[in-house]
Amino acid sequence: YYTKVIKKTRLKDRDAFGSLYKRAVAFYSMGDFVHALSDLDAFIPAYPLFPQAFLLRALTHKGLGNTEKQLADLNEALRYQQGNAGLLK
Repeated sequence: YYTKVIKKTRLKDRDAFGSLYKRAVAFYSMGDFVHALSDLDAFIPAYPLFPQAFLLRALTHKGLGNTEKQLADLNEALRYQQGNAGLLK
């Protein structure tokens, strides 16, 4: 479903980016870290103030063994949500 929405809109509609994020979550859940990372790399520039995307990308980097990038994304998430300990759960 998400892929159909993304192909149909070609991400010209900002609302379609929600499908991109949801597809990244689905890829991550299936252990497909490469595709999850690709979707998150496209999503984050459009929604740079969405800390959950940085957290998901940090977890994706962890799955790929990219420790430095994982820590960088965790820091970005915390930068936007300072004092929100719930992000680290």
